[in-house]
Amino acid sequence: MSFHLPYFYAEIDVKLRAQDSVNYRSIRHDKRAKTAEFTAAYKPTSEIQLAAPETLEYWLTERYCLYCSDRIGRLYRGEIDHEPWPLQSAQASIQTNTVPLSFGIMLPNTPPILHFAKKLQVQVWLLEQISSLNI
Repeated sequence: MSFHLPYFYAEIDVKLRAQDSVNYRSIRHDKRAKTAEFTAAYKPTSEIQLAAPETLEYWLTERYCLYCSDRIGRLYRGEIDHEPWPLQSAQASIQTNTVPLSFGIMLPNTPPILHFAKKLQVQVWLLEQISSLNI
């Protein structure tokens, strides 16, 4: 099943530690993009809470459909169903992040917005084409 998302091949290593702490390392080795690396350790720092409506956290996490396009520009929509995300505030120590710069994106010098969710069951439906090309 293809969702027409820009995935790249990468070597990924995830190590779970005590108190839900996670060490994460990803090195992208894909001829379609520059090599890039992301290395970090992160962990939750609060109890589980649901995002309140009209907050940034709610807008970022309560997504119930996916929009994408294929290589020739046709648009698709896919339905997604899940319970509200069981979010926890989080802290991270990011050692390396060359992913944005590999695409020419310079991140601002501000702390990232971080959340942690241990697990969430998600149902995803097949994509439906919502536009066609008149060529």
